[in-house]
Amino acid sequence: MHDNNSAIAVTAEANPGPDRTPNARLADLAAATHRFLTRHASLPAISHCRQQDGMRDVIGDIELLLAGDGGNVADAAIWARALDTAVRFRRHPDYQYVDVSVWTEADGHQVRIWDHMDPLAAYDLLASLGLELTEVPVRVDPARLLELPPVPAVDGQPREEAS
Repeated sequence: MHDNNSAIAVTAEANPGPDRTPNARLADLAAATHRFLTRHASLPAISHCRQQDGMRDVIGDIELLLAGDGGNVADAAIWARALDTAVRFRRHPDYQYVDVSVWTEADGHQVRIWDHMDPLAAYDLLASLGLELTEVPVRVDPARLLELPPVPAVDGQPREEAS
């Protein structure tokens, strides 16, 4: 397992709101991100952070990409368990990978912790749980995912799972 003290690449975009300047709204997002990662520093590592204001219905205000090479279901499940939520699997119509994500709120901001996964591995994993992958998010209890054997990474090679 990695810690969240590793280097994190941060990109940010802001759309101004009626009551705040773009820079002030972005500063709020950066502070919320810092507090969130600090509170959860012992959870699996995040490799990339994106903060975007104004697109709440499309993506999270704060997007945190799990470290690794894709298909990191165990780390997503660890985050979901810690946040008392489900792991969502969604086949995206415009991309060749499956979105694996955990959604929560932090200081009033939507947070998405995510990774991508090979579609065949996702189909197999969900089928083993009696579920079907669709464009509508399929929610899975993290405890069910943590009981499964390791899932192959995006390139088909096994990856080290968090304990």
